[in-house]
Amino acid sequence: MLSSSIVASGSPLAMVRSFVSNRVLIYQLAKREVISRYRGSLMGLAWSFFNPLLMLAVYTFVFSVVFNARWSVETAHRGDFAIILFAGILVHGIFAECVIRAPTLIVGNASYVKRVVFPLETLPWVAMGAALFHALVSLAVLLLAQLLIRGTLPVTVIYLPLVLFPLVMLTMGLAWMLSALGV
Repeated sequence: MLSSSIVASGSPLAMVRSFVSNRVLIYQLAKREVISRYRGSLMGLAWSFFNPLLMLAVYTFVFSVVFNARWSVETAHRGDFAIILFAGILVHGIFAECVIRAPTLIVGNASYVKRVVFPLETLPWVAMGAALFHALVSLAVLLLAQLLIRGTLPVTVIYLPLVLFPLVMLTMGLAWMLSALGV
């Protein structure tokens, strides 16, 4: 085991240790953020499901019916374009939600920063947790649409964690940098 004096506070190993030791705090803050986003709305947390569902319905109508867009001649169904487009938007949404919020994370949570000793490096993880929640709900909508349109789920869905891991790490690095620059 490496001593804490050897590992610099900004090293990747220190960030992993901080994540592991603060995982309950990160989970609670991310849960609170997701719930507070929909507080006061008519449908509450159900919006996290209906928003991607309606977005996919609009994309399917616009690109399949209005524009008659197709990726290639071999596509079997008219909704394939919308499904592929929605999959790309889903991945982009994870990145965009975290990077857009990153510069204001520390300033926006001044009560945590000033009142107690608070691990600031957890704030980008909270934003990532909320983004991943919305991405998982959107993924459920995407897989449901895939099942309805094509009648089967792609086998490649099992590779999703391998694809998302580098995206999450890149996004977290940028979020830490931007949150430090935003102070």
